[in-house]
Amino acid sequence: MHIVIALVALYCIIVLALWAMQRSLFYYPDPNLPSSAEVEQFGFAPLGISVPDIGDGEMTSYWRPPADPTKPVIIHFHGNAGNIGSRLPVYKQLTQDGAGLLAMGYPAYGGNIGDANEQNFYADAQAHYAWLISHGIAPDRIVVYGESIGTGPATWLASQQKVAGLVLEAPYAAFDELLAQKAPFVPAKLIARDRYRSIDRIANIAAPLLWIHGEEDTLIPISEGQRLFDVAKSPKRAVKLIDTGHNDIWRNDIGPLVRQSLEGYVKTAGE
Repeated sequence: MHIVIALVALYCIIVLALWAMQRSLFYYPDPNLPSSAEVEQFGFAPLGISVPDIGDGEMTSYWRPPADPTKPVIIHFHGNAGNIGSRLPVYKQLTQDGAGLLAMGYPAYGGNIGDANEQNFYADAQAHYAWLISHGIAPDRIVVYGESIGTGPATWLASQQKVAGLVLEAPYAAFDELLAQKAPFVPAKLIARDRYRSIDRIANIAAPLLWIHGEEDTLIPISEGQRLFDVAKSPKRAVKLIDTGHNDIWRNDIGPLVRQSLEGYVKTAGE
């Protein structure tokens, strides 16, 4: 009996520790950003955006204005590791045809204020969308692009605001359910502090969807993206990449396909 009690107590301690420490297991912020000169070499400029719900100070994001008023403007939500500086080559590809791009700096990433968590990411997303609107970018030109963990706040924003299109790269259906799959030995859904339940929001989005996923993704299985895609409204397009995992999607030269979709979204929204 004493052994059973000890094992139960140990299990409870493990569960409590996972509840307390889980965000340090999910978010891997790099506090260091490239120099302004390096950023400008890619055609972007650092930008400070206030997010009052998170605290005093500004989020450092990157901005590249569109080439002309007919071009789309992307809000980009990156994955859980690194920061916006490590995605500059991707941003350059996305803007190659003249699109504008606002690379959203996350709380706690790149030296930003605040903590990395679901509610702060939502507040951050809303502030960046509002910044675009206040600077004359119409909703029917704004395309929301989410990568990996960033697909959660990206889907949330597209469900809250009018946008021209939504791009989801290696998305999950619901973060708490994904955690339950990864850790079946603990009540993950019960203790999850960040849930990002995109599956509950995707059907409310009227904008067209582009879903991109690697068929060999072991971190976020392609079945997760398929769940979202099946529930999403049309028009929608799926791009399943063979021999591709989670972190090598952009090795498939998908830039032209994505840029073509961005242009199509803006034209469709403007009709």
